[in-house]
Formats: sequence, structure tokens, C-alpha cells
Amino acid sequence: VRLGKSLHGLQIGAYWTHQLKEVHGIDVPFSIKENIIFHGDKLIKQGNKLGTSHPHSVLIFDEAGADLEGVKIMKRTTQNVKDYLRECGQYNFLTILILPEFFDLPKGIALSRSDFLIDCYAPPNKEGKFQRGFFNFYSRPCKKNLYLKGKKELNYKAYRYDFHGRFLKFYPVDE
Repeated sequence: VRLGKSLHGLQIGAYWTHQLKEVHGIDVPFSIKENIIFHGDKLIKQGNKLGTSHPHSVLIFDEAGADLEGVKIMKRTTQNVKDYLRECGQYNFLTILILPEFFDLPKGIALSRSDFLIDCYAPPNKEGKFQRGFFNFYSRPCKKNLYLKGKKELNYKAYRYDFHGRFLKFYPVDE
């Protein structure tokens, strides 16, 4: 909680959109209304809408809020994600799932339906205050090993990451 996951997801989405135009000449929208959803019940609808009108776009599902308030809601959210991934694969766009816990994903989504994991974290500084804006990147094979070896104890140190990095507090959309 409060590690910068949503901010980093926004930055990745904005960069994806910029690179589509810059490198491939594909102009797609990037706005809170078009590309970001906060509730699982809108995932398939917005994915279909965006995929039909703007293939290759980015869709950010930031469910760090209300959708994770209980086990029952988590099951419904997980089912929405599974349904979405089954229906929207043909649109060839980037889907960013912003989650508080990677190990809560079902094995099929965590291992087969995702390409990589970015784990945001906040280490303490010299004064002991947490600093947001750090991440570890796990490629497909590293993510698989992390999930299989770390799930039992929710241990993000159970397997090595490919590289680590930093992101700054920059909002690509109006904060």
C-alpha cells in the first residue's frame, strides 16, 4: 500500500502510448476515461470498447481500492480478470493489472497469461522513512520461479529478479 504502483502503471501506459505513435505511427488515446478502470465489472466492457476502436492501446486495471475489500470480492475480481483475458486477447494491447499482492493471482494468470512482473517497493532511507519509487523487474522465467517458490510464504525474495530500477513522482495525466 502506498508504494507508487498506480503511478508507475500510469507512467508505463503513457510511455506505451507515446512509443506507439513515435515508432509505429499508431495514434491511440491515453486518458483516465478511456484507458483506466477501477472496478472489475467494467473490465470486459472497456476492454472490448477500446480494443474495437483502438487496437494496440493500453488498458490499466487499477484495482488496489474497493475491489479488494474481502475474499468474496477478490474471487469476483479474479473471475472478471479471467473472463477478460479469455475474451480480449485478440486486441493485441497491453493490459496492466495493478495489484497489492502478486501471489493472490491464480496460477494460470500469474504464469501463463502474464509476460512479466514489476514489484514496487519502498526501502527505508537513512532516517528510517520509506522512499517510494523503486521496483524489481521479473521476466517470464523469473516470475514463474518467484511464484512457485515464494507463494507459500508470500516471499518476494524467494527468487531473483532480472533487474531493479527507480521511477520518479511524475503524473502523465492530471493528478
